[in-house]
Amino acid sequence: MTATTSSRVRQRQPVAVGRPVWTHPALLILLIASAGAGTYWNSLAGPFIWDDQTAIVTNRTIQHLWPISGPLRPPRETPVAGRPIVNLSFAFNYAMGGLSETGYHVTNIAIHIGCALLLFGIVRRALLKSRPLFHADSTALVAALLWMLHPLQSEAVDYVTQRTESLMALFFLLTLYCAIRARRAGPPKGGHYRDSAAWQMLAVIACAGGMASKESMVTAPVIVLLYDRTFEFNSFGEAIGARKYLYGALAATWIELEVFVWGQPRSTAGLSTAFDQWTYFLNQVQMIARYLRLTVWPRDLILDYGLPRALGIRDVLPSALVVIPLLIATGVAVVRWPPIGFLAAAFFLALAPTSSVIPIASEVGAERRMYLPLGALAVLAVVTGRWLVNRAIARSAALKPDAIYVRATAVGLTTIVLVALAVRTVQRNADYASPVSLWRTVVDRRPHGRARMALATELIAAGDHAQAMSLLREAVRDYPDARFGLGTELIVDGKIDEGIAQLRPFIRDQPSNLNRIPARTLLAQALWSKGKLDEAANELRAVLKMVPSHDGVRMSLADLLFTERKYDEAAVEYRALLANQPNNSQVEDRLAMNLMAAGHANDAIEHWGKALQLDPQSAALNRSLAEAYLRQNDAARGETYAREAVRLEPGNSGAHNLLGIALASRGDVANAIAQFQEALQINPNDPQVQGNLERALGASRNAK
Repeated sequence: MTATTSSRVRQRQPVAVGRPVWTHPALLILLIASAGAGTYWNSLAGPFIWDDQTAIVTNRTIQHLWPISGPLRPPRETPVAGRPIVNLSFAFNYAMGGLSETGYHVTNIAIHIGCALLLFGIVRRALLKSRPLFHADSTALVAALLWMLHPLQSEAVDYVTQRTESLMALFFLLTLYCAIRARRAGPPKGGHYRDSAAWQMLAVIACAGGMASKESMVTAPVIVLLYDRTFEFNSFGEAIGARKYLYGALAATWIELEVFVWGQPRSTAGLSTAFDQWTYFLNQVQMIARYLRLTVWPRDLILDYGLPRALGIRDVLPSALVVIPLLIATGVAVVRWPPIGFLAAAFFLALAPTSSVIPIASEVGAERRMYLPLGALAVLAVVTGRWLVNRAIARSAALKPDAIYVRATAVGLTTIVLVALAVRTVQRNADYASPVSLWRTVVDRRPHGRARMALATELIAAGDHAQAMSLLREAVRDYPDARFGLGTELIVDGKIDEGIAQLRPFIRDQPSNLNRIPARTLLAQALWSKGKLDEAANELRAVLKMVPSHDGVRMSLADLLFTERKYDEAAVEYRALLANQPNNSQVEDRLAMNLMAAGHANDAIEHWGKALQLDPQSAALNRSLAEAYLRQNDAARGETYAREAVRLEPGNSGAHNLLGIALASRGDVANAIAQFQEALQINPNDPQVQGNLERALGASRNAK
């Protein structure tokens, strides 16, 4: 048979049979959408968790849709770094409802349903080449439902930030679907189907969108080529010859991906991480075996598997005896049974970017990594099941009641499996209703330091400090970063020396890492409280060396230097703050206090005057100016500011005292006595006011 003749055979029209009314595409689409919405309905009220804080809550780039360049430049070292399309989708959610979680969950569910519909379309069109319409529809329907309702998918749907995974999958499946539609778009010409330029363009656009959503999209062009070789052409050469422009355009999106990766590199992923490729690979052998087990028996799902562990060959041997034979069988199937080989190869290819040899230091594994690969396994399971049912029916064809029984049994078992998966997914959604309950499941099922720290953090927010402290003490044993949380809790609990002892090694481990800044700041405060002012100042200076624009730390350093009576050094820091914040009355006030303490009264008065211009309703600033002028023996101006301070804050004894001093200095002893008496009514135990009143009364008696 010639290549042309063979190609014609592979491109034959679908088998023409009648369609039952209930299999109309609109009804099947409605069924898929309804099943997805119903299964995830109880996830709508789930709170933001874990990385949602940096990806959404504190992500300023999503707070404005315009200019569009804002959301398309997500912040570095966050889950959306290098993933502008996902960040843009969060910006749309923020524009619609701010930080209300419901809108974000609705979008995630809609994306999940969209993925299921695309999977349905892909499977249906692949089967139409060799199966009756009814068989193609029903097989595609069950495959889409099995994939959509499986509990393994819950993390990518319930955990809002993991939209990176589901949105990438949406574009991935859309790319393949459009490539298939392009191949079937027009009538055959010369024995071959013509590709549609419009569908090809849509495939390339979708592929570009996926590259801008998550790096795992990298395998999409390869899987499109493998699909064509399996279902459309007789060889890779024939496929490339017919669709080289499409493959070239799809491959060109790798350049786009490279731009995103280099533009916003991740310190937690790549060959430069702390974990070597061999260690990470051994960990992945274990994780892939676990993913396969969870596919068959989705119990004890886990949000966080922790960090890669030091493993040897013996540790991973049981898992390797599962994974390696499957890899070998996949290679054989690609050659001997191409459709089965395609599904198995698609599974491993889709999983490869995150679960092979390129280390991801932040996590050893994640169930969301199975989001797209599970599609291949779901289709493989359903197609295998359909083949077994067809064989059973064929064997009982002579006995019609037996054939009916086989069909009924198949439908019943399928329904039971789908309902059981949906129920389990609903139960898993409930775990996400509370961060405490979610992290407790991790600690119970796969205890490790980071999970204990996360649970402790949520318990602290809930007010359970005792249990949180216990968890943090356990966490530091295998997760050194938990020292920050433990040190914080110890300091809050008044155990400052023990807290300092935890913070020092945490900082020393990575002293130049920006995430050590909060720890350095807290350590400085703790040292300050213990009277170790020079050490505290050194910590604050170290932060400013890393981030010179950190005004909060500079203010603390200036205040610390002021406390140490290093007035000249403090003035330098206060003036640096004013250079960045020229209209900050608080900084003007503190600089003025520093100058007054240093003996520069005129300069202090100048800065208090500027502060008062910025905040004219401040009673405190009026009191400061009144006191400054009184020290300069300018009672008239002192009285002016003291009267304003009394007007603004009549219940402040200090303001009445200053006004009394000003009046006494000008010889108005009677009114001065009245002000001192008013001050004592407000604060009867103020010795300074008592002394001033006694002196004023004495002056009044002497005058008589």
